[in-house]
Amino acid sequence: MPEGAGVERRHVERRVWSNSASGYMRSFVRLVLGIISFRQICAEFTAEELGFYSLAWSFLAYGVLFDLGMGLALQKRTVELIQRKDWRQLGRILSSVMAFNCLCAALVVGVGLSATDELLRAIAVSVDNEHEFRSAWVGFILAVGATYPFQTFREVHYGQQRIAAADWLSTCGGVISFVWLVACLRMRWGLSDILLGQGLCMVGTGIALAISALRAMPALTLAVRDVSWQELRSMARFSAHAYLVVFAGVVVLQMDRLLIGSILSVTAVATYHVGAKIPELFAAFTWQLPDAIAPAAATVHGQGTRS
Repeated sequence: MPEGAGVERRHVERRVWSNSASGYMRSFVRLVLGIISFRQICAEFTAEELGFYSLAWSFLAYGVLFDLGMGLALQKRTVELIQRKDWRQLGRILSSVMAFNCLCAALVVGVGLSATDELLRAIAVSVDNEHEFRSAWVGFILAVGATYPFQTFREVHYGQQRIAAADWLSTCGGVISFVWLVACLRMRWGLSDILLGQGLCMVGTGIALAISALRAMPALTLAVRDVSWQELRSMARFSAHAYLVVFAGVVVLQMDRLLIGSILSVTAVATYHVGAKIPELFAAFTWQLPDAIAPAAATVHGQGTRS
């Protein structure tokens, strides 16, 4: 093996372990904060509030379905184009994906807002909580929509082999969201204040990810004129199989809450949420190494390395 290739391989291996370590640290912090916040909301929320809170966050997971698997395709293309230093093409692809995500955001907001009345009826929300839950739902949906265009940049960090930076920014966003939750519970603020504040934390994290990713590529520019639907079709062909996997995972992990809420009541979701949340938090520890290996493999592929 040439000496340069050996050095590069060791560099990639170090990146894999470093990125995995940051991922495990992020998962550990998320687990600790999740356990503490879970205890807080179980103590402070009514059963109906807890069930609705769980349903609102499960809707965020359903929003992933609008991605159509573009995230994995973007990781791969980012790695390849960074290796070739083709900033013009990478800018065209990122501009196109951002435009696509803006359309998805509009669709998510439209579906979420139009389904408000049907959702509240389906989960049998009490009259006393109907106004509060409606306000909470509308604010949260708008925040989720505002987050969508910036989701591109988490995948860009993965393609840049800067997963650790993305993990730290996400961890900071999670800590701020946790502090907001605890503060709202202490001050007896309503569910609408809690969900809106946590939604804005997601938006802030997305903006921070965008700034971090673009600062690492000063030669790259984004422009509306660079949006290319042909590029999106090309990426969609690669991402179709990945999308099927994501679709199945979201249905398996999130459909249960919606079914329980519609068949029984939103109060029943609260009871189910207590048992379902714990394995969900621990499952995050199994994703870190595969998440770090995928962009590293794309890097090696982009370099033409086979050994």
